[in-house]
Amino acid sequence: MPSKWTANTTAYLDRAPKTEVPSVSIELFPPSNELAKKGFTSALENLSLLKPEFVSVTCGAGGSQNSATREAISLVKPITDRAPAPHVTCINKSKNQVHAEVKQYLHDGVNQLVALRGDISGTGVACDDSYDSALGLVRGIRSLGDFTISVAAYPEGHPEANSIDEEIAYLKKKVDAGANQIITQFFFDTEVFVQFIERVRDAGIDVPVIPGILPINHFERAVSFSRKCGIKIPHWYQVMYKDLEENPALHNAISTSIAVEQCRQLMAFGVKQFHFYTLNQSALTLSVCKELGVLGVAQPNTADRIVGQVSGF
Repeated sequence: MPSKWTANTTAYLDRAPKTEVPSVSIELFPPSNELAKKGFTSALENLSLLKPEFVSVTCGAGGSQNSATREAISLVKPITDRAPAPHVTCINKSKNQVHAEVKQYLHDGVNQLVALRGDISGTGVACDDSYDSALGLVRGIRSLGDFTISVAAYPEGHPEANSIDEEIAYLKKKVDAGANQIITQFFFDTEVFVQFIERVRDAGIDVPVIPGILPINHFERAVSFSRKCGIKIPHWYQVMYKDLEENPALHNAISTSIAVEQCRQLMAFGVKQFHFYTLNQSALTLSVCKELGVLGVAQPNTADRIVGQVSGF
């Protein structure tokens, strides 16, 4: 389906951005050991210079690391005054367990949550009295307090959805149930998001839709993960990243340039906020945001380069 906006790779060159400086949010994952904790805190200290709208912290597969998520949130609050937004999942948990988790966040002064079903890992124990979907989870969270609830969307379609129309219809149900905003899975083809947002608006969904941006730290890992998620990588990426494994400086320069151009294209179509999947590394996100004019950006400190645990995509 052609876009009404007729997106193309040079659109932003001919169209002034509708916002001069975007706002950002960032996502990190819980550290698994003391070395990773140093990398987590160092990255967060650097990324807090962006003054993100919120800092989301993920869970493990199947919600297996929810305690780690809460511990990571306890690391966020002393470092930055930006709102933490922990992921809350419902797979393999009873409703009472979910309610206890959400109430604890409310008690701790956390009022932003990212509501996700969670990955089906096959290792958990099924619960009879549980929320079996993100839709049920949103309804449950909304009944417990005045939270800002974010939900996920998949511009290229959820792997379990039969069509993009089915994906959007389900997304509308989550919004109608009380979700305040939508964060998308990352994507590399701008036209994919443009077409998706047009369908979302045509379906009557009027809450903010924040595009997910993944600056590529390691191209081959990004390719592998994208294939698992059904995310298309343009062929020209293969050309740009060819033989760059041994040239990290050029690799990072190309990754910055690609992400900046993607964001500028989206800004030309009215996007005002981006959600960066940082993978607990700050350098590329900071470089991209500096080019976009986000204020307060400084160079990452040495610790971020040395102790970053688990190389990102």
